[in-house]
Amino acid sequence: MRVLLFTVLGLTLLALVFSHHGNDEEHLLNSLLDAYVQRDDDRAEESINNFVDVLLRKCFEKLRGILQGHEPYPIPDIGPTEVKDQNVQVNITLTNIKEDQGSQFVVNSLDNSLFRLTEAFNVTFPKLHLEGDYKINGKVLGKAVTGNGHFNVWATNIVSWGKAYAHLVHGYVQLKKLTLDYTVETITANATGLKVQGLTETQVNDFLSHSLKQYCIDNERVVADTISGEIVGELNLLLQGMSISDIITWLKHFISPSEKLF
Repeated sequence: MRVLLFTVLGLTLLALVFSHHGNDEEHLLNSLLDAYVQRDDDRAEESINNFVDVLLRKCFEKLRGILQGHEPYPIPDIGPTEVKDQNVQVNITLTNIKEDQGSQFVVNSLDNSLFRLTEAFNVTFPKLHLEGDYKINGKVLGKAVTGNGHFNVWATNIVSWGKAYAHLVHGYVQLKKLTLDYTVETITANATGLKVQGLTETQVNDFLSHSLKQYCIDNERVVADTISGEIVGELNLLLQGMSISDIITWLKHFISPSEKLF
């Protein structure tokens, strides 16, 4: 989910930038901006925001096709790191992580404000599958946990929503803040080589699924803030030193090198 959100928000930010510039599209946007400033058309701002939404939805459909053609796609390694909570204290390392089924995402809503450089979003991932290798040791719910092997995690109906705030820094666009929330309906997991004190192999996988779901519920704010912080940092590194022209060229070619956008 982290990689998908990063990509979706990256496209959103680039679309907001692109919507300030362009060839034929620029003439349309400038006429709408003039109407808005002069108050000749009370619907000018709505028209401009709809203009951006069309661009965003083209980005999302292009992204869907890319994901479908590259699943499963790799995710950067995690750890070694310590996960510490009231009922959890473990050291964990995740490597060779891959994610699939993310291309089934549904864009529930978009609500942008071109003038404030903000974009609110609501996206559902009906299914998401993660797999990779892991190492773990520590305690969960008072039980000793150790393991070294392969894991699979299946999640259903992940709904993520939030708002991105962009601004200009010395002429370059940067993401200032990202608010993020989520819910998840079910989580099912298994892991080879995982041992939990006092539990059989079948009970271990049930315990793992329950613990992951409970952790996501109990630590929703921590998880969401961690993901949003990483997205802001990575996006700003990506945009650092890029001119508006560079960003426009990239976005145009991302959607379609030859097709006219509107």
